[in-house]
Amino acid sequence: MAAEPMQVTLLGKQFVLMVEPFSGGYPVYSGLMVCPVCEAVWARLVWSSLLDKPYKEIRGFMCYSCAAENPHYLHPDLRPVGGSLLDNPTTGGVNYALLDAMPEVLVRREFQLHLEFYK
Repeated sequence: MAAEPMQVTLLGKQFVLMVEPFSGGYPVYSGLMVCPVCEAVWARLVWSSLLDKPYKEIRGFMCYSCAAENPHYLHPDLRPVGGSLLDNPTTGGVNYALLDAMPEVLVRREFQLHLEFYK
């Protein structure tokens, strides 16, 4: 299946990525990432064709800051890295389609988040 444009808003910056609509056989949905601790919207992932539609999912994922302050809240198997765009239960775990489409700046961010978590 051909990649489609997805708008990713993260830390006040907007990116348009060409993303495969399926990852590991699972559909990739638009989503709003909301931290359940500080209640901040820390990321938005929206298919460009659905910009005028409501989000398919509102995902309660901890932001990086809250995860760093409260690591005991993170589940080691389910979304273990706070602030990561890749940990996504709707794609069966890691969203490899999103990772493949990310520009270098976002890949480096994900790398740093995961290094911090696993050190």
